[in-house]
Amino acid sequence: IAKPVVYENSLPEVMSAQDMALLLTGQISMTDSKSSQKAYDKITLTKAASWQYEKEWRIAAGDGFSKDKETELNRFSLDDVEAIIFGVKFPSSNLATFSELASSVYPNARLYRAGLSKRRFGLDLLDLE
Repeated sequence: IAKPVVYENSLPEVMSAQDMALLLTGQISMTDSKSSQKAYDKITLTKAASWQYEKEWRIAAGDGFSKDKETELNRFSLDDVEAIIFGVKFPSSNLATFSELASSVYPNARLYRAGLSKRRFGLDLLDLE
């Protein structure tokens, strides 16, 4: 089931001090479904506030839907991909090749290159089209 990403200005507190004390004294365990789900959600569903414009939702299946498989691929429509962002550390030497590949596979997706903003803390997106 898809859940919305939570955007924060600081790293998430995966476990409260009280829960950590209970864990360390054996009063709860990470296999406790309530504690482990809360920690799992904090880790997988938290992202920096600068990405809030994405309004992202994520599907996280924990051990996966098919637990016997080493890897799992879930199909989606090529039209579902609205944008592809090449990150700040993406090698410039590979940008042309991967942009061309991305455009051929996802013709409806806009392509962007992320860069550190010169005016504020955060990232700016440069439209590659």
